[in-house]
Amino acid sequence: EAFDIPRDILSFGKVRFSVAQAGKDTSPYRTQIGYTMQSVGYGSLRQSNIGNNIPAVDLKNELTTSIETGLDLNFINNRLGIDFTYYNAVARNQILNVSIPAATGFSNKLINAGSIRNQGFEMMINGKIIQNKDYGWSASLNFSRNRSKVLSLYPDINSLNLFSTGETSIEARPGLPFGNIVGYRYKRNEAGQVVVSDKGTWLAESEPSVLGNIQPDYLAGLSTDFYYKGFSIGALIDMSLGGQVFSMSKFQQYQYGTAIQTEKGENLIAKGVIDKGNGVFVQNDIVIGRRAYYADLNTNKIAEEFVLDGSYIAFRELRVGYDIGRHFRKDSYMSSLKLSAVARNLF
Repeated sequence: EAFDIPRDILSFGKVRFSVAQAGKDTSPYRTQIGYTMQSVGYGSLRQSNIGNNIPAVDLKNELTTSIETGLDLNFINNRLGIDFTYYNAVARNQILNVSIPAATGFSNKLINAGSIRNQGFEMMINGKIIQNKDYGWSASLNFSRNRSKVLSLYPDINSLNLFSTGETSIEARPGLPFGNIVGYRYKRNEAGQVVVSDKGTWLAESEPSVLGNIQPDYLAGLSTDFYYKGFSIGALIDMSLGGQVFSMSKFQQYQYGTAIQTEKGENLIAKGVIDKGNGVFVQNDIVIGRRAYYADLNTNKIAEEFVLDGSYIAFRELRVGYDIGRHFRKDSYMSSLKLSAVARNLF
């Protein structure tokens, strides 16, 4: 009304902005150390043992400072709605366990370690596409992107191992995105060709490198509902686009020869070139055995082969229902009743 815009064009509008701080604690009993009594002992004396973690007597709570701005708009008598949010949040004093030398008598130490920034956007579009008394169709689409970056870590710690399989690890390293997958690639020459040994077997690079990141590029979801008189049907689709995963399943299947790819065992030649020296490379034509072709990828810890695209589209839910309550009389003791069948995670 203030801008003299007809409601059938712009029905509602709101601009949002907020600044907030929120703290986060940790599990209890982590700032002191004690003994745990055992059920066994020597005679009448019971055994006890001390924990493996050094407590943080000066532990601070995690503190997240966030800035958020957004826009809510409804159009065409509220039949079309758009909700957009941008956020930037920095979490400081992250509470983490770090490994320490076993010679100390402990295995881990609890610390406050550095800060991580999360920034991104979320957008939702919803619409009542068809709206009548006896039938209708509505849909809602959400779309988001989040980027996490490690701003700093604990002094004298250059990287923090979040998860490790022995062949690869997921790391947090200052100045880089959170959740990088680090491991060994195939050995390559300056032209980018895979280099194999003079026996035709796989080789790994001498130093590990970043193979991918666990963060998806985008997340999206689509929800839609139809109704006709008393009948209704709805569906929910979930999407994750981008990001990588390390497939431990594929790794072990190659190691034990249970992957379907390992069924091929004849005339196996590693696709690559052999270094003849002085910058000369020739195409590999040496036939190797099944173990050298598949299992040696594990032996040489070539994690690149097992880092896969993490994108997926999933049919999360299908709903079918009928409104029995529409047949009730107005003076009935029951005002509504709906019978529904729901299937989840169809594929």
